[in-house]
Amino acid sequence: MSRPFVVYCHLDILGRHPSGALSCLTGWIVAEGGYEVLALGLELAPGTLVRCNYPFFRGDMIATIQLAGVSALTGFNAILPDGPASVPSALTFVAQIAAEEGPAQPWRFTVPLRTGRTHEVRLAAPQLLAAAPAWTALQPPAVSAVLERRLFDQMARSRQLTLRLDLINKCNLRCVMCHYSDEAFARRPVQRITPEQFSSWFEPLAPITKEVVLSCGDEPLMSPHFEAILRELAARDPEVRIQFCTNGMLLTEKLARAIVAARVELVMFSFDGITSESLHRIRVGSDYRRIIRNIVGLKRERAKSGRDRPRLVFNFVMLESNVHEGPLFVAMAKRLGGDAIDFRHVVKFDLYDIEDEMLENYKPKYNFYRQRIAQAAAAAGIEVFVPPPFATAGSYDPAGDPVCTLDEFEAEMRALGDEPPAATDSGSPEAQAATERIYESAHFFCDRPFNEVMIREQRDVYPCPWHRDKMGVLDGSTNLQEIFFGENFRRVRLAMLDPNGAPGCAGCPIKSGKLPTRSL
Repeated sequence: MSRPFVVYCHLDILGRHPSGALSCLTGWIVAEGGYEVLALGLELAPGTLVRCNYPFFRGDMIATIQLAGVSALTGFNAILPDGPASVPSALTFVAQIAAEEGPAQPWRFTVPLRTGRTHEVRLAAPQLLAAAPAWTALQPPAVSAVLERRLFDQMARSRQLTLRLDLINKCNLRCVMCHYSDEAFARRPVQRITPEQFSSWFEPLAPITKEVVLSCGDEPLMSPHFEAILRELAARDPEVRIQFCTNGMLLTEKLARAIVAARVELVMFSFDGITSESLHRIRVGSDYRRIIRNIVGLKRERAKSGRDRPRLVFNFVMLESNVHEGPLFVAMAKRLGGDAIDFRHVVKFDLYDIEDEMLENYKPKYNFYRQRIAQAAAAAGIEVFVPPPFATAGSYDPAGDPVCTLDEFEAEMRALGDEPPAATDSGSPEAQAATERIYESAHFFCDRPFNEVMIREQRDVYPCPWHRDKMGVLDGSTNLQEIFFGENFRRVRLAMLDPNGAPGCAGCPIKSGKLPTRSL
């Protein structure tokens, strides 16, 4: 007989059909040390046990209860077709739970029908079932219909969508960790999105679009239509948040004024070194002095406007040869007016081979500098996103690493007449407000298919930059709204109930942890 033990169950969302029946449920569950929850089911009626989709990553629960470890694979959800309208006063679950080195056993327990609280449930002999009940299979079309209706209803109430696209299929640099380092790829015939094309694509989704990102993997400032599209989008829809990523080489004073005038929400600068030597080696074709001058120019235009937008964010791709510069880059980005830094691992791609630079092959080194990046961020008072540490017991000795300083950078800043600010007690960065999420996708495998549309190669539509399966083509026969609410997107959204996602999610760098999604 198993000894009594405790499980902790937290409920976030309880949705209902018009009939009163449950339609949506999300939360997390974890057992005390020495026990592991292997599967979870929701008992809707005697003999009707629906398997919950479990486990998903729930990083938010780590701060609540220290039981799941850094993996935090504790989340669950369930989408339920309409059924009997009875309203239970509590939810009944059946969980398969295994003790250390023991078989899984089925346990039945109830939790109050309340959200926002963590319920402590003590399991003892009376809750242990003699045998595991059979799961009731739900029909995918019925579940998908509920999911789509909730999505449609939510978007009818508030803007949720991100439209992401490249305005041109060109880049002026040949970065070593980028597909543009392959000259055959770089020489593709040019394709540009005209202002008229952009307007025709944006119009059907405009009422539900929250933000427009004018870059994915190309350099947006190479587009001759960048300023015109920026100006027209800002005038047509002042509520939409405009963002883009750039290497900074082409950011002229005229463009800086246009960016501030258009009330752009965020500009991300790709910058992977604190010295000209390291930047030029990694971002081949770049000009260290020119980029710093251009960033300072945008910072000054922002200051003249009296506003705090655009937010300036820096993207630092970590390699074996530059990760030691990461801690000093924190101070450099802060000095340039940066609001946040996105440290990320290099992502594998078929068109280049950079295996010898990937930090997954140097795990102790990454963990060592990651800790120092975190310390530097706390000292500077800047928000930093960085992938989690690698699981390794190895240690690292930095004695052989190059000595690096910000001397060259500070000399450039003095030449621009940009003196360092007076020393202040910056403290820790303020916590950012939680990213707005539509409740249908909360705590699923991924929420991007619910709130994002990406246009690749100036015509092909995907649910995100890394998904392998095309959702549609903008060839004049359909529009973005029809594609987003069409069958291909519906199928991918339904697959987000699976903790592994859709087949097209294979190789996702967010799933693998190479791209960070949570700040320190």
